[in-house]
Amino acid sequence: DWARYDAQTTYIVRRYMHEPAILAWDLRNEGDLDYGARDANEARFTKDEVIDWLSHISRVVQENDPNHLVTAGWWGDPSATEAHVDFLSFHHWYDAASLKAKIDEYIIKTEKPILLEEVGYHSWASGPVDQRDEDEQAVLLQQAVELSEAEGLLGWVIWTAFDFAPQNEQAENFEHHFGLWRIDLSPK
Repeated sequence: DWARYDAQTTYIVRRYMHEPAILAWDLRNEGDLDYGARDANEARFTKDEVIDWLSHISRVVQENDPNHLVTAGWWGDPSATEAHVDFLSFHHWYDAASLKAKIDEYIIKTEKPILLEEVGYHSWASGPVDQRDEDEQAVLLQQAVELSEAEGLLGWVIWTAFDFAPQNEQAENFEHHFGLWRIDLSPK
């Protein structure tokens, strides 16, 4: 229902187009997962369908707000978005060595600025999967930030500020422990 989404997007963009706190419009969070970038079995659309939509919605946003930049934060390789955004954005949840390899790969593919739009590591030491503690979380974040700056990226954004509690009936897991602060608002 593109007409409905166009109307929603137009409303939001026009409402906030003069908001000085907005740097850019992020048009789609991890849209590459929609075409199976992480797991082909999870694909809901083809890559062409996702990129066609991105092209369309980018035009809608830019027609209604020519003063702000646009991007689309991809889970993996953001180069597919290049023709439709002002800067490329990608997410990273792994070690600094693989981050360096990603950055090197992406820089070769574009002349546009690149933003490490989401980077984060959990500190859940109670879980059975990939156990970490807060000290290790801090070291990993520091490595990612230093590497991003050394490689000349546009910047980086840490995911997330605060840990969060599981929803009712939901078991606690590592996803709840990516914050820089604990649930009680104490710093890690």
